[in-house]
Amino acid sequence: MAYNSLKRVKRIVGTSGVLLIMTAAVLLELIAIIQYEYSHDEITKNLRLRAESELRAKDLAIQNILKQVETAVENHVWDAERLLAYPDSSYVVTRRLVEQNSNIIGSSLSFIPNYYSSEGYWFESYAVRRENGVIETMQLGSAEHDYTGMEFFEMPVEMDCARWSNPYLDSDGARMLLTTYSEPVHDSSGRVVAVLDADVSLDWLDNILSMQYVSPSSYHILMSHTGQLMSYPDKGKVMRSTFEEVVSGMKDTLLFDLNRRMLAGESGMEIVSDAEGDKYYVFYSPVGEDTGWSLAVVSSENEVFGEYDKMRTRLLWLRIIGIVILGFIVFRFMRNVGRLQKITVERERIGSELSVARSIQMGMLPKGGISKNGSEMLEIEGLLVPAQEVGGDLYDYYVKDNRLYFCIGDVSGKGVPASLLMTVTQSLFRSLALCRWRCENCGIYEFVDGGHE
Repeated sequence: MAYNSLKRVKRIVGTSGVLLIMTAAVLLELIAIIQYEYSHDEITKNLRLRAESELRAKDLAIQNILKQVETAVENHVWDAERLLAYPDSSYVVTRRLVEQNSNIIGSSLSFIPNYYSSEGYWFESYAVRRENGVIETMQLGSAEHDYTGMEFFEMPVEMDCARWSNPYLDSDGARMLLTTYSEPVHDSSGRVVAVLDADVSLDWLDNILSMQYVSPSSYHILMSHTGQLMSYPDKGKVMRSTFEEVVSGMKDTLLFDLNRRMLAGESGMEIVSDAEGDKYYVFYSPVGEDTGWSLAVVSSENEVFGEYDKMRTRLLWLRIIGIVILGFIVFRFMRNVGRLQKITVERERIGSELSVARSIQMGMLPKGGISKNGSEMLEIEGLLVPAQEVGGDLYDYYVKDNRLYFCIGDVSGKGVPASLLMTVTQSLFRSLALCRWRCENCGIYEFVDGGHE
């Protein structure tokens, strides 16, 4: 019974041990995957919130400066229209605009061709703040500097509305990278006769964009309404390349979709890959309502999830160690069950042999009952209950010719040795009793020490 139970246990453990380990491994991995997905989503949500907050903050900072510039130009348009009859007053307007606004690096009042016959075909009064703080005024209009075909002049005149220009390199006036806000100037009849503008250096954009980052290695991309880069980590591409040109050699098609969305003034998030295959999270949104600019903050996936991935790797190794330990426990358990099975088989074999020995021993003892000797009846009863399977207690009797031969004995000790001695003693008793009977048939009455007298 015990052997069969152990055999069944070993078979169950043997067949299900591998399944147990595999199930535990699968469950641990499923739990890890669920935890990873949940944590990954939470980290991504937190990253999105931080990026959107940063984009809003920098959008507001940029808009604040742009609004100051727009308000300053609007306030001085009235002066320019009021003083149209005096050509020299245009220098006063532009100088005052630069003096009163630290965010404005230069200002020009550009007139339509031949508006002042005395000033020639081109007349553009310009004021600029140099690096030493001195404000210079000059007339920039000429055949070499034909402002009439430039965006800051052409678009406000044609559309009769205020407008921010695409960033450009001014090599004649401020001699730096600029973006210009322009408003049309009307004469008394309402005709557009000039454009008053304010030049803003792009340096302040870098100052604003570098104030805060989502992560230490993150960076910003600011592009104009034509896709021209206004801010980019590689300064050599600023104002010299478009975003589409920068990503043209990369395989990830999402970059081109990102470029399209940013040019369309959309906001959102994209996960893109660079030329080396490294992934980046790009959060983007438009800047202001009228600029046409788009701002993006870029964060490396390796940096965002770096520490978390390290922790995930450590937990993976811990799970592997746990599964190995579980397998070792199952292996040791199966080996111990095998040992116990062998011991049980041996015990059952010995028990079976002892049971046979017990049956033989008990069969050697006389049965109780009534024995008839001549005309007399002799009632004999005996009972032997060994403490173990076999023992050394004995009793026996023999009735012959009105004589009762009996013996009762207790061998020192228990178990097999006592049983063997008991068997020998009982055999000797029978032999002696039977020998006595035979000797009497021979006419010899006495029996002493195995000889006859």
